[in-house]
Amino acid sequence: VTASPASPACAMKPNARLLDLRSLRIRTRAVSDPTPTTTERGRRFDKVSARARKSLSPSSTAKAESTCDSEGYITSDESVLAVLPYVSQSVKTLKLVDCDLEVRHMPSLTRILRKKRHITSLCLRLNRRLYLNGWHENFFDQLPFLETLDLSICDLSPFDGLRLAAALNASTDSGLKRLSVAGNFRLGEAIPEIVEACASMGIIELDCSFCDIHSKPQAKLFDLLARQTPCSIQSLKMQAVRLKEIGPLIRCIQDNTSLRRIIIDHPREPYEVSSEATKRFLEVIRNNYHLEEFRFDPPHNHDEKILEEMKYWMTLNRCGRSILVQETSKQWPEVLANIAELNDIDTFYWILRLGAEQFQVV
Repeated sequence: VTASPASPACAMKPNARLLDLRSLRIRTRAVSDPTPTTTERGRRFDKVSARARKSLSPSSTAKAESTCDSEGYITSDESVLAVLPYVSQSVKTLKLVDCDLEVRHMPSLTRILRKKRHITSLCLRLNRRLYLNGWHENFFDQLPFLETLDLSICDLSPFDGLRLAAALNASTDSGLKRLSVAGNFRLGEAIPEIVEACASMGIIELDCSFCDIHSKPQAKLFDLLARQTPCSIQSLKMQAVRLKEIGPLIRCIQDNTSLRRIIIDHPREPYEVSSEATKRFLEVIRNNYHLEEFRFDPPHNHDEKILEEMKYWMTLNRCGRSILVQETSKQWPEVLANIAELNDIDTFYWILRLGAEQFQVV
């Protein structure tokens, strides 16, 4: 369910799994003023439609309407947060995108979410005044059921990044698995600290794309991932970075055993690596038994055979090539089933040939 200027935030179906309160913009106007303007106090909120009234219980509808005046403008100091206590139990994902949320709103939001344990994914994208100034402390421990947090394009500074990393490190009861800080272009210098905190606390997916990560923090975070043990990160998305030095990335691919997915391409403006770098990527991927997807920007005159061979090795990894370096062969049936689904005789032959000894044990 999406709440936009054309559909009210209260329009909740009982079985809805997502609530999107996108772009409910703050307006400041006095409640008694019949003519709302962008410089007066209050928050614009759409009137409760007939469909919304049917979706909410009479008591919930009355409570939701009590926060609005006769023209549908929220008069509560907590603005859009006044509606959240009445969110359906079926909602798993809450999107508060571009809602003008500020630091002062976060204690109320946290207090409300503590009672909404069914919400496991929270998106705060495009709220550019969520400076990490106190509200982040104990945030993750207070919401241990939260698995996904999106803080993309929130204009976070390096200081905010360090505070976020400290909050992650201090957490003892967090269930967070996916974190996005993409689009915070000032955050680049603090990304290594965030990566280190995520790797040690159990986060499996991290998106730090478009964070303006220069060579020095790039090298630092790749070296960190190469030596971090244990490391929980399985998916690293870091789009729009210029790889001037590939040595740290090569060591990361060579030594890290947790990463399954590395995305460092640019979706619109390719930042091409050299042909020599492409060849080195192939060499290291041949000996990596875990990486299943690796996307980068090859040179425009690249050798297609090199990319095809990379895909071949990563296909083997998706099938379970790592079993060849394990001491047990109990997973052989599963590996063979994965290969059979590919219907690729070359892949099937390769696995059988190199794993003949383990296969005989089964």
